[in-house]
Parts: sequence; structure tokens; C-alpha cells
Amino acid sequence: MQGRRVLCYALAYTGRALHLGTALGAPSTAQPGRIPVPARAHDLCHHNTWRDMKGTHFAQFSAEVLRRGAAAVLPQHLPDRWLDALLEEADLLAPGEGDSEEGDRVQDCCAGLLGAVLVVLMAQRGHPDQLEMTVSTLMSHLHCYILALAAERVSRDTDIWVEPPTLANLFDEERAVQAKRRSAEGA
Repeated sequence: MQGRRVLCYALAYTGRALHLGTALGAPSTAQPGRIPVPARAHDLCHHNTWRDMKGTHFAQFSAEVLRRGAAAVLPQHLPDRWLDALLEEADLLAPGEGDSEEGDRVQDCCAGLLGAVLVVLMAQRGHPDQLEMTVSTLMSHLHCYILALAAERVSRDTDIWVEPPTLANLFDEERAVQAKRRSAEGA
């Protein structure tokens, strides 16, 4: 594993642009093929288990979803546990009453959402070594992704089917979204 090139995104905020690039991964101190997992990580019903996707949880998300490519992060392809984890992150990202330090909350809670959006953006742009965009554009893409995640949860949990996005239209704010009752499909 030592010396292996690992794709990661180094983020540096300068002015109004966000610069993204690649970096070399440091050798792991964990045993090869083993990731230490806190005991509560196996209790998927525990309220805080997937609350913030940091550390081990983010490493699992990265290994199971992000490294599989852009199609894997489309909401319709996500397993329930990762869909729910990303929706939890979206809840934490939403401004709440008394949150004077919104920027701190973003850094603490949206690694999974940001990783998913960046994987799609890199794929849409031909996997460049570097990507530059304004923070407002990135936030717009995050909001489009969060809406697509919520629509997928509606599709899975209700009799309302919401047309899922494609890689090409996921971040298109002008995309027409169709929804219909499943019972109407058979009629």
C-alpha cells in the first residue's frame, strides 16, 4: 500500500474561488485491509451513528461509494444507509435558529455531500487534475444534490415516484422533475 497514489481532494478557499486538486496519500498505520470501527457504528438505529460523516464513517463512504465513481453517488444507486447518512448531513448543513457560526457547521458536517458532488463534477468535466469554481456555484450544486436525495427518499418511502436525475442533469437547476403516483402507473 505504501507509495500507492490515492485520489483525494485538497480544498483551499481563496477569495471567491474554490481550488481542487489531487494529492499523494500517506501510508496507513492500520493493518492492511482492516479499518478500525467504533462499536456504535454497527448500531445503525442509534441516532448519532451516521450524524456526521467524519473519520471512519467518511472512510467507509469513500471506499463503498465515492471510489466507485460518479454513477455510484446518484441517489437512485445509493444503499439506504448512505442515502440516510447524506440526508442527515443535509439536515446539519441547513441553517438553524441561533447558528451564528454556520461556516463551522459546514466544515464539521458535509464531507459526504461535498465528496459526492465533487466526484460528479470531476466526471462531468473529464476528470481534470484541478477544478475551479465559485463557492456560490458549488453551493448551488450541493442544493441540487440534496433535493435529488430527498426526492429519492420520497420515491422509496411513499407511493409517489419521482424521476431520478442523470449524471448529465443532476446539477441543472432548470431540469424538469416529473413525479407521479405509483398506483396511477398500473391504471
